[in-house]
Amino acid sequence: RDLVDALGGVTICLSEPLIDHQYPRLHGIRTISYPAGCAKYNGEQTLEIARSRHAIEPDQATDFGRARRQQLILSAIRKQALSVNGLTRAPQLMSALQQNFTTDLSFGDLTALYSTAGGIQDSGIEHLALTDTDLLAGYYAQQDSCGPYYTYVLCPIDQTYSVIHTYFQNDLVPRSALVGHVPIQIANASLNTSDLGDRVTAILKPLGFNVVPGVRHYYEAQGYIVDNTNGKYPSLIEWMHNFFGLPVVSQDPSAASGQQTTGIVVVLGRDYARHWLGLQ
Repeated sequence: RDLVDALGGVTICLSEPLIDHQYPRLHGIRTISYPAGCAKYNGEQTLEIARSRHAIEPDQATDFGRARRQQLILSAIRKQALSVNGLTRAPQLMSALQQNFTTDLSFGDLTALYSTAGGIQDSGIEHLALTDTDLLAGYYAQQDSCGPYYTYVLCPIDQTYSVIHTYFQNDLVPRSALVGHVPIQIANASLNTSDLGDRVTAILKPLGFNVVPGVRHYYEAQGYIVDNTNGKYPSLIEWMHNFFGLPVVSQDPSAASGQQTTGIVVVLGRDYARHWLGLQ
């Protein structure tokens, strides 16, 4: 709150309204309401947007919705600090942060970091989060969950964490792999993991790939990657091969109904499904 006020407020762009009739106050609760779109907010308003837990909008009411808003706020603070030349406000900012922040960086160090941050475009910043639609699953009061009994917890689907480690080791995709906006389709050819295609699609989209709706194979197969571009995008193929660990073919031996014949198709078979579940 103090930091935002020291910056003169920040501009936050909400994708949908945020209305919470149960926002806590000193004595009781009250209603907060913020419209969709971009607006400039002061420190108290920004704190409310960051903290709200009981919005009437389903996507805003979840922990994941709150995390998305908090990421937006961090980006908004960075953008505002750059736009008002935050270095000239260093004393006010350090005063605002003194309860929660200490550093042994010199002013020269801070100036260098500030200059580096200022050179990064918004398009060069990724916003990633693990949710129950991709690499996590929710469990309630199950003895085989990763948390205490009688609690609702989010657990990694792969409890060896191998898939999560691979994801974050490869999340900074080379720009050369994104050239051409090549359509990428996930084809699920694993019988016992019906949502595998949707979950993999969900983790690829934030990385900048042009992921199109997937298809389902009604037979089980080993996994492979189909390059329908005739080798036109080697950097993209290399990233896909390294990430999925699957062989690359130039022609699909048994394409599924609705499967695209252009771009890249990643066929996730029983072998990748076992890896996804942490079984190999």
